[in-house]
Amino acid sequence: MKICLDTQHAFAAGYDLTDFEGIQAMLDELDAGPGGANVVAGHANDSKQVCGSGVDRHDNIGDGFIGEAGFAAIMRNPVLSDVSFFRSARFRRQRTRPG
Repeated sequence: MKICLDTQHAFAAGYDLTDFEGIQAMLDELDAGPGGANVVAGHANDSKQVCGSGVDRHDNIGDGFIGEAGFAAIMRNPVLSDVSFFRSARFRRQRTRPG
C-alpha cells in the first residue's frame, strides 16, 4: 500500500507534526502498519485547528498550528525528504483600485 500523507489531516487526527519527535512518532506508527517508507506523496497544508481536534480546516503553510518550524522538520526528516509534497495554494487578493 502506498500513502499520500496529508499534513493537516494527520495533525487533526492527533499526530503532533510541530517537531521532529512528533513526526518520528507518526512514522514509527506507520512502520508498525504499512510502513513509513510507503509515503510516496504529501499534501502540505497547515491547520486552523489544534492538534487532535478532528476538524478538517486547512490553512496556509506557516499561518496555522503546525507552523513554519513543523514544516521545516517535516522536510528535513530522512524518511520524508525525497517525498514530493503539493499544497493547496490560496492567494490573498490585493485591491488593485482604491475604494
